[in-house]
Amino acid sequence: MLTQTKEIYGSARFLFSKDQLQALHIPSGGTSGSPVHVTACVTSSFSEFKVNRTVEVQIMPDTYQLIFYDFPPSLRPTLHFFSKLRISRFDRTPLSSQDLMYSAVVEISQRQSTMNTESTTLMVPVPKDGNVHISFILQEQVEMLFIRARFQSSEEILSVYKNYSSPSGSYIQISPITTLPAQIGLALQIDVESTFKPIMLHFVVSSRGQVVAAGSKNSSSFFLTPTLSWTPEAFVTVYCIPSVGEISIDTAHIPIKQPNDVSLKWSNDQARPGQQVSLSVNTLEPRSQVGIVVMGTHDDSTPEDEQDLKTNQGSNIKMLTNARLHQKKAFNGSKEVDALLVKYWSPWLAAAETMLWLDTNVRDKIWTSEKITVPDGVTALRAAALVMSDSLGLGFTPVPLKLTVSKDFSLSLNVPAYLIRGEEIVLEVNIINHLEQDIEVIILLAQSNSFEFVLGGRGEVPVINAQKLNPR
Repeated sequence: MLTQTKEIYGSARFLFSKDQLQALHIPSGGTSGSPVHVTACVTSSFSEFKVNRTVEVQIMPDTYQLIFYDFPPSLRPTLHFFSKLRISRFDRTPLSSQDLMYSAVVEISQRQSTMNTESTTLMVPVPKDGNVHISFILQEQVEMLFIRARFQSSEEILSVYKNYSSPSGSYIQISPITTLPAQIGLALQIDVESTFKPIMLHFVVSSRGQVVAAGSKNSSSFFLTPTLSWTPEAFVTVYCIPSVGEISIDTAHIPIKQPNDVSLKWSNDQARPGQQVSLSVNTLEPRSQVGIVVMGTHDDSTPEDEQDLKTNQGSNIKMLTNARLHQKKAFNGSKEVDALLVKYWSPWLAAAETMLWLDTNVRDKIWTSEKITVPDGVTALRAAALVMSDSLGLGFTPVPLKLTVSKDFSLSLNVPAYLIRGEEIVLEVNIINHLEQDIEVIILLAQSNSFEFVLGGRGEVPVINAQKLNPR
């Protein structure tokens, strides 16, 4: 355990060296990223009032995080291998101009069944968004592929195997689609690469466990137009039957842009307790039904998954066969909606207190709520909405809209659980200053016939039921 003690006036900085953390932190099994708990305890010098808070911090050995994604699950010899490499900082800050001066080193090793290995090294510049695109042609006899990516002191390894083998060497592959997410009504180009000249390509589009489109094309490059039934994501499966009689198949995941977006806007960016604010709702289609939840949070913490919200579904199309299969249950819209809300909103609902539910019909695309009084005791209000319309279906706000609640100071009382008639007590009033500078406050206790004040006037405040303080 490491401990530091300082006097604090508004804020204070505590620094622990790398050697201290390494001596304290012993990763289990030698793995990185194990949590360390940091506890801060602030004690008032006037009343001995204590405030504690503990947070969990991840100790990372390197500044950068490297992740491979969007790569095929199996090798297709003589065709291109595509992959993306995301380079980001562990503190979630964008890559700096100095970071972008360095290139990513990508070492590619293709191992054959004869244990011969062909290696290639690429120097790839890193774009501003940190997403590096990797593309190369696989060898004809490749059995295993190893890719080692290095960026400064960080590295990541990707291993991919040839899970199935075509006796005739007949493979097809859908090339990466660059215009994603796809938009409803806007044609999407599908390019298919193959080791042979296909006579006819067949495609099947599935979404939410159901086939939503199917057909045949006599070209290796064709267009498909997403419809509402493709949402929220679709899987395009392309297959071909060459003259040798084998079935060559590949599947691409197509995320679809949600058509029925709903936007929210607070009347103020900041508000004080007791202030009245309103909430405006904007939909894409009139006569939409909208449900709104307003949540109050008591600290400024944000769920860690806020930047990484994704919806994952399976295509539910595993094979092409004439065998008898069990029928899959039909899509249950209510359960699907519940699953989406749990996935997106549960981190926020768990960290907040639900304060208000609103349900309305937006007749003219825009609707403004009645006045909402900002409560005391919260640091922020967050609003999230669901929208449903006949033409566009379901839409919702993945991340709630925040309204910051600001105040100069907060007050709390430390009183006993019960009192005895005639007893003298000290009423402890704790004031926390939320500003960076000192302020002057006067505490006034309402007079009552049920008790009397023992102490007389003090200092510049002659009133017996008042106290003047300078909280720092």
